Amino acid sequence: MSAAPAAAETAFVAEPAELFEAASALPPAIAQVSVAAKLNVQEHGAQSDKVVLSGWTRPGAERVLFAYPGKQILVARLSPEAAERLRLQESMTDPETGIAWNLMQIDGWIAADSLVPSLDPIWDAAWELFADRCTACHERRVPSNYTANQWRS
Repeated sequence: MSAAPAAAETAFVAEPAELFEAASALPPAIAQVSVAAKLNVQEHGAQSDKVVLSGWTRPGAERVLFAYPGKQILVARLSPEAAERLRLQESMTDPETGIAWNLMQIDGWIAADSLVPSLDPIWDAAWELFADRCTACHERRVPSNYTANQWRS
């Protein structure tokens, strides 16, 4: 899973990864990025790529980014300093709950070998893990029978 995407393309995180402020990847990380998080690659470095990370937050809880408003699909957890660097892209209110959500972005650097150009290898690995481990104690559940908020670990 280490084929890095071409510049200015969408990439996905193949394994949990850290986002850094600079290409040098010196600790501390500014964010912990989740598997399958979608990134926009801006530039390639020697061992890391400059990316734009986007996600939805609730006002007052900007350190946690989600893939969609109202869906508990974790994209990343940010450091307090990183949360202050977020850029607002758009705002909306969930019509079902009345909760406000903001689409935010932040730039950073991530190890190039943690990115893949497609979700396919990630979902293939996830399905194998699900099939192997989620039938030992109970009957296999059908993923499409659950919402993102019901299907939590």
